[in-house]
Amino acid sequence: MVSKLFSQKKYLVMVAIVLLLSVSGLASATPVKWSGNVHYYDYISGGYTWESAFINAGNRTHNGIEGYLATLTSADENSFVWSNFSITHSFIGGYQAANNGAWTWITGEAWTWDNWASGEPNNGGSGANEDFIQFAYTGGGQWNDINSTWSAGYIIEYAPVPLPGAIWLLGSGLIGLAGLKRRK
Repeated sequence: MVSKLFSQKKYLVMVAIVLLLSVSGLASATPVKWSGNVHYYDYISGGYTWESAFINAGNRTHNGIEGYLATLTSADENSFVWSNFSITHSFIGGYQAANNGAWTWITGEAWTWDNWASGEPNNGGSGANEDFIQFAYTGGGQWNDINSTWSAGYIIEYAPVPLPGAIWLLGSGLIGLAGLKRRK
């Protein structure tokens, strides 16, 4: 009887430990919200190429919101991400097409700010077609241009439908309903 009771207590202690570890793991894996733009951000670890990170990010959702490689368009946003995920060498959503020196965000947002490390972008210093951005190449979240063979984790951003888009959808729906009523 004593050995059975001891065994049950041991089992309960193990269950409690597993539960605590799983809850703490969930809390650290939850995307963080930035009040500056009401977007959520997270770090996804792994050995992704920029292209596979781009695809993987697009397949993820948080609270029903689709993800994408983060577009860090201001010093405040970059600092927020750095302060929450002091992870070096991870991808974000900037690239240059055809190695032409014109950097672009995957979302089409205007390129009005950047945070290149000293001497970057440099195309590897040897014309190596470094067409993607590596976040936190150095301390403080500075950037580096990197080639497509490099692998790392990435920063994901989850953003709701922009307000103008939501208004357009609502307006289109109302116009459509009004048109159906007129037909009848």
